[in-house]
Amino acid sequence: MATNLFGILAILYGICMAVFAYASRISLFQFTHSDSTGMVCLIGALFFLFPFLDTYEGFGLNYVDKDIDPFSPSGDNHRRLMQKCRVYHACWYLPVGFMFGTFIAWLIFPDYIQPQYSILSAFAALSGLWFIFVYPQANKLFN
Repeated sequence: MATNLFGILAILYGICMAVFAYASRISLFQFTHSDSTGMVCLIGALFFLFPFLDTYEGFGLNYVDKDIDPFSPSGDNHRRLMQKCRVYHACWYLPVGFMFGTFIAWLIFPDYIQPQYSILSAFAALSGLWFIFVYPQANKLFN
């Protein structure tokens, strides 16, 4: 229950950052141009990203090269989680796709888009999707 609530809050924060990325020309969102707003938003995104990183490494999903540690279970854990949880790929592809799509749009319309907020949105959305959809399955699978 707490992880779902955290995931929902992270997704809502990611949506706010996505709005900040595209609404910079609207007078209501002019505050997003200041450096202090960017720093506060970065701290907020890191608040949502660090629990994701902690649980991701806790389940042994961080990649370890087989030449360095031949007994690392990271590849096997990924395969098991991908078989058990079908949303695992979307957890990665949706935030990264949004981030790169925003950068492409920024190259076309540089005055209308602030791409740094799309990175923060991707961090928060990745964490939110992880804690809502993937974490319950991973917790059952690895604990």
